[in-house]
Amino acid sequence: MRFEELASRAGKAAADVGRRADRPAFARILDGHRRRVLVAGWSSAAAVVMVLLGVSLWPGSGSAPSPAAQVTTTTTATTPPPEAPNTTLGNGLVPGVIEGGRDACPVTEPGDSPFAPSSETPEGPPLAYGAAWYGTPDLWTMVQHQGQVWTNLPVGIDGSLTQKTFWWSDDYVFSEEPLPDITVTAQHLNGSAPTVEAGGPGTNASHPEIGNFMIVGLTFPQEGCWRITAHYRNITLGYVAWVDDDSSTAATDGPPTAIVDLLDGSRLEVSGVPDMELTGYFFAVEVPGIQSSNVTLSPGADPADGSAVDQAAVLESTLDDGVRLWRADREGQPLFMTVDLGGWVAFLHVGNQIAPETELLLSVADQLRGETSENGVVLANHAPDLFTIYLEDPNTDNRIHIAANQCIAELVPGAEVVDHQARGALIRGPEYASWCNEDAAVEVIVHGSEQFVEQVTSQMTLMRTP
Repeated sequence: MRFEELASRAGKAAADVGRRADRPAFARILDGHRRRVLVAGWSSAAAVVMVLLGVSLWPGSGSAPSPAAQVTTTTTATTPPPEAPNTTLGNGLVPGVIEGGRDACPVTEPGDSPFAPSSETPEGPPLAYGAAWYGTPDLWTMVQHQGQVWTNLPVGIDGSLTQKTFWWSDDYVFSEEPLPDITVTAQHLNGSAPTVEAGGPGTNASHPEIGNFMIVGLTFPQEGCWRITAHYRNITLGYVAWVDDDSSTAATDGPPTAIVDLLDGSRLEVSGVPDMELTGYFFAVEVPGIQSSNVTLSPGADPADGSAVDQAAVLESTLDDGVRLWRADREGQPLFMTVDLGGWVAFLHVGNQIAPETELLLSVADQLRGETSENGVVLANHAPDLFTIYLEDPNTDNRIHIAANQCIAELVPGAEVVDHQARGALIRGPEYASWCNEDAAVEVIVHGSEQFVEQVTSQMTLMRTP
């Protein structure tokens, strides 16, 4: 890898995640993240945060709706209605018992029943929801583009799974029907669980991005393929959804997409995303007597080998076997050190103009010695508490950054806080998403095309092992 490429990568890494280097441990940061989401502290996302406090547009937290700014709800205790009669199913639904697991479940996609709502309702849900309208003007809902799959659902003491469902109708008048007379049933298509019934009345809600709508909560006794059917004013609409009881289960069958060795010796299995390459690590290290410096680890040979050296830098000195000092050919003549790790190279800034003492630099180099393999790097002498790994598609601009043991969850320009059907609260923009994964103790940051970002947000799963 060329010296100028290493310098460029280090600069980008510092811009992306250098702010994380002096943050506290994951648990405390995550607590802070929750506090930021649960108060209107982010003025640019205040309206959406209010929704998260009241009505969860894509339910995942299991919290009951409560009055909040721009969101009006009314709740009441309900009792299940009598056994509903058989009804005509919506388009694309398959009656009867389904044999098999998730792959065999004919989950409904919006294309099964395309329609445009009335002029008083937006043409579609906000882009960040990854969904489209499904139904007719008499009764409709929103369904995920890739099929209705519910994961990361709240789990009850008895193992049951809860989910909120959302319904719209041109006949529904928010001000006149605070307790809408809507009922929803769920039939288990690949098992023998009893039919789930809820509603009568439901809960009313309103939000400027999606208009006035009705909410009905469902409690599923177990995971599986479920047919959801709503009844409102003699109108019936149904769809098929897969209800998943384990957020750590991979979104797709087969082996993990990537297995990455983390610097602290643990291992991360990444599943449910397109093929990606591990292109580097980034973290901070203390340079004795000098400063704190950002370290970039990249696959490749030491830049002193072959044609890798060019006029972008001049080799200042060789300090030890595989340890070299470079002077960049630009203003200030900053000094950089590279350490050959065997298939990987460490790159860090160590000062300006005057070279630090060799003994100090070699002590830093010793901290960067570790074990390398096809799965990455493990540092034997220096395991940083906070670090970031980079997964990239070499043929596109799609990339995933995974920040270990930390969760900053800061807004970026053009993004907002939303409640995603697969992740719960996350930050989402047209070509960006980030969320906290408590099980793996990481923050996931996704950049790339809209399709790539939505695919990763909806399907990516992580498993971290010692």
